[in-house]
Amino acid sequence: MKMKYEINDKVPIAKAIPLALQHVFTIFTGTMAGSVVLSVGMCLLTTAYGKMVNYAPDDPDVKKYFVIAIVIAVLTLVLDSFAKGFIQSLSVLIAMIVGYILCIALGMVDFSSVGTAAMFSLPTPMHFGMSFNVGAIVTVCIVHIATIMENIGDTTSIVTTAEDRLPTQEELVKTIRGDALGSIFGAFYNGLPVCSATQNAGVIAMSGVASRYVTALGSVIFGLLAFFPKFSQILALLPSPVLGGVLLVMFGTITSSGIRVIGMGNLTKRNMTIVAMAIAVGSGGNFAVEAGYLSFLPSTITTLCTGISGTALTALILNFVLPKTEEDRKWEAEYAAPLVEK
Repeated sequence: MKMKYEINDKVPIAKAIPLALQHVFTIFTGTMAGSVVLSVGMCLLTTAYGKMVNYAPDDPDVKKYFVIAIVIAVLTLVLDSFAKGFIQSLSVLIAMIVGYILCIALGMVDFSSVGTAAMFSLPTPMHFGMSFNVGAIVTVCIVHIATIMENIGDTTSIVTTAEDRLPTQEELVKTIRGDALGSIFGAFYNGLPVCSATQNAGVIAMSGVASRYVTALGSVIFGLLAFFPKFSQILALLPSPVLGGVLLVMFGTITSSGIRVIGMGNLTKRNMTIVAMAIAVGSGGNFAVEAGYLSFLPSTITTLCTGISGTALTALILNFVLPKTEEDRKWEAEYAAPLVEK
């Protein structure tokens, strides 16, 4: 078979990039992708619970926040499980609207910021200027290795949910390119580097809508809101307990998607060991950081070696270190088949 791209001085860098990513796919197997998806769901569940209590467990109204969040979670689950067609697809949106109205009725939403916000405003590119901090650049590049792995995990979750298969390398290459272009565009407009927004994978899993046209339309709507601060401020005032209730269901769905992706892999003893240790170090380390048990470690170490990035790095290291059987090699060769011309 003839390789589609070969690295030489006549091949432009745009065509060499997919070949570089191909080497990532040869070591990032389906089992490892499933581990990352599972870790994403488990790690984000702490965020859901934080929002359910408005990040204030000592607040006198914390029980009210928690009850509202539980009601919204139950409503989301009921709509997603028992409703049909269009209503089922909008279960998340309906639950959020109901929760928003409930919180307004309870006097939990202050619209004063909407009154002071401008009706129309133009975003200012490079508002904070431009500077080059080598240390920050290196740190972001290292962290982006983890976001690439998270992207692969999220894409695997979406494709598995939508089409009951693993994603192709071409699909993974396109999603990573999209992340990169989004980060460049976001930085130009004063934002932070973007990631694949795992909660949206949960929305897709629950709604069953995975059309890129729907996603593009949503992007246009949110892009237009950037020009109308009053309307965007209304969205920003969505109470945390409402969002927490919805996220509890969504992140739980992502966790189950990770289990499903792992089950689609070759569950040999070696792969199960990789999954076990990746989750123990990544997700377990994330919970240990939240509890303060790893506070003696530098923040850079805990950022890279726990949570989603810790899961991915542990899986990668173990995939290099642990011996492979013939069955493992055959399965990986099938999963990570190179980009070729037929």
